[in-house]
Amino acid sequence: MRLLVAMHLLVIASLLFSTTAAAMPLSKPGSRAVDATQRTLARTRPSATDTNQLQPFLSLAATVSPEAAAAGERVLLRWEVMNLDRQVVEGITFQADLPDGLLVTPAEVPPPLVYDAATRRLTWVISALPAGDAYAATVPARLSGRRVGDVVTVRAELRLADGRSAASAEAGVHVLPPAAQATRIGPEGGSVTWRRGGLR
Repeated sequence: MRLLVAMHLLVIASLLFSTTAAAMPLSKPGSRAVDATQRTLARTRPSATDTNQLQPFLSLAATVSPEAAAAGERVLLRWEVMNLDRQVVEGITFQADLPDGLLVTPAEVPPPLVYDAATRRLTWVISALPAGDAYAATVPARLSGRRVGDVVTVRAELRLADGRSAASAEAGVHVLPPAAQATRIGPEGGSVTWRRGGLR
């Protein structure tokens, strides 16, 4: 009789143990198995910088000569574009918006620059600029309609084929007073005229 009771107890204990084991999770939160899965997902998820395009290294220099002039005098605008990257850059667009104080005659704008009189914008399309090369363009302009002491500033920008801005530059010219003029009668009746910058 005692033997039968003992056998029944063993069977009941075995059933209870198997039920408890089936209900237990294979791994708890924070275990090594879960941590390893999280690390794998973190390695395979692309970062934000992986999807960004590399931007080529271009430089843009702008100059105005002379740096000071009176209203009505001519100045020369010059820009230089240089590719400081290790490979050729294609589809570069140069744009310069001229302020009201500078007048440009369309017939005097040399290629490769193109002037739009309606928007007062100079455009220059560079199809390909090899690594280490530099291209330059100049255009004459006339200073007009500004007060003495003002600075007339020209701003320019380089844009890539996808529309991104690659470089920018600006240069200015100081507005001087009108040329001083004086006339004196010479010893023999002739006249001598002085203007700023020398005799005329």
